[in-house]
Amino acid sequence: MFSNFTNNRSLFFICFALVLAPSVGAARSVKAIFLGASSHSPVKAHLVMGEKSVEIELPRSYLSGKVEIPDGDLIVAVSPRAPLANTPLDPALPSVQIPESSKSGLLLFLPDPKNKAFPVRVMFIDKSSASFPRGHSLLFNLSGGTIAAKFGDQDVLIQPNKSQLISPPDSDTVDYKTAVAVRYQENERWTVFYRSIWRLNPNAHKLVFVTATPGRKYPRIWSVLDTSKD
Repeated sequence: MFSNFTNNRSLFFICFALVLAPSVGAARSVKAIFLGASSHSPVKAHLVMGEKSVEIELPRSYLSGKVEIPDGDLIVAVSPRAPLANTPLDPALPSVQIPESSKSGLLLFLPDPKNKAFPVRVMFIDKSSASFPRGHSLLFNLSGGTIAAKFGDQDVLIQPNKSQLISPPDSDTVDYKTAVAVRYQENERWTVFYRSIWRLNPNAHKLVFVTATPGRKYPRIWSVLDTSKD
């Protein structure tokens, strides 16, 4: 009887300790994509976060695999190679801030030939559910012109180098019409350069890019679906 009491008491304290123990949060992560890259653009980068450095792939038309990053409010330096011990980083290297509140994000790489230290610039997109819910689309206007678009019953106007979150259509709507127009001057007429039927995926983040195309007057629109669990 005493033995049973001792075992039960031990089990109680083990369970009590587990309740009081701090929970381990899910690791934070980022993915990357490189838009507008040329054949000479880098295909990898190193994210330098204090003493930690991780390599990340820079794919052109899809998202890279996840790379885990430390907790906290981060200033991430982007380098072409892993930093050397006891060697300060080049202050000209591009950098990007990742807020403490973000648990999942995307690093959007763009060419920057003027930066001799590493010819890229980097934008951070928060993919946390509060900032970018699943089923929504995030449209980036990198065309150099102003974009006017209609997604189902929603109208949007996006200035150059800006982005906008687009809500999904009504829950009972799966397919919806899309039209996108551009103009480069305020007194210029709008030109519709894209029409399509889009299908809602309520379990995905949809990243939509409007980009300039060398040799073409009008931009190109394309998208990437991210269905991974954050």
